[in-house]
Amino acid sequence: MLTKNKLAIALEFKEKINLAKNVDELTQLIGQVREANSRAEQQAGKVYGIFTKSGLIRSMNKIEVLVHNYANEYSAKVLKG
Repeated sequence: MLTKNKLAIALEFKEKINLAKNVDELTQLIGQVREANSRAEQQAGKVYGIFTKSGLIRSMNKIEVLVHNYANEYSAKVLKG
């Protein structure tokens, strides 16, 4: 059941990501995925240790880094003119 819930969360993210208009909206969407994932894990009784994370959270962390790196590069190009 947990896997189905996480798949549903990931598919919803995939649909909503195209609707985000800026970095703040993407960051907010990533936060929503993290919260939904945590709720699903808690309901299923899943617990991770200090140094482990679920695959969905690892993916969200990577996506967030990519988004912020792109935003920083874009800002630097705009400032240079």
